[in-house]
Amino acid sequence: MADFSAIIRGLKPTFDEKEKRQDKVLVQSREIVRLSARAIRDIHTGEKVELSATLAELEKMVLEIRQFDDDFSHITEHCYQEYVEIKTFLAVSYHQDLPSPEDLNMPVTSYLAGVADCAGELRRAIQICLKEDKEDEANYYFGRLNDIYDNLMILKYSTSIIGPLKQKQDMVRSSIDHARGELLMAKFSKRT
Repeated sequence: MADFSAIIRGLKPTFDEKEKRQDKVLVQSREIVRLSARAIRDIHTGEKVELSATLAELEKMVLEIRQFDDDFSHITEHCYQEYVEIKTFLAVSYHQDLPSPEDLNMPVTSYLAGVADCAGELRRAIQICLKEDKEDEANYYFGRLNDIYDNLMILKYSTSIIGPLKQKQDMVRSSIDHARGELLMAKFSKRT
């Protein structure tokens, strides 16, 4: 029978290695969130050169973190949501189809949460378009927002299966209601 202290000493290297991987995941996860925020800003402001550089760095970091994130989904979930949000917003901004979870190599729950989170950016895009008197573009963004909501609402499962999607669905609904009100106000203010 092995000495218990020898067993514990034998386990220590495993946990030391796991802790090093966790530290790396934490740092990269935070940086992915920062880069995603910068990319969102660059899309809204039309900074294409900066956006291109940010996206290249973001893609590299996501590929790298995916290689060693197996034990740390509780840490990576948020940064993956942010990444999906930027990729979704980018596709909508360029009038493209939304990427799939497979296209982005993302876990499904992170994918769905990220697509839902994009609602806030779409509402912001609508507001920017209305401010710049681009009603057709505002309506385009509203249509895409509504399409995201309609499709997300098909998924009616418990949180244990689909993650925090129910709360995200409610948030998207709120964004639609607010955006609809803003579009109507802009339309009526043109008449007067």
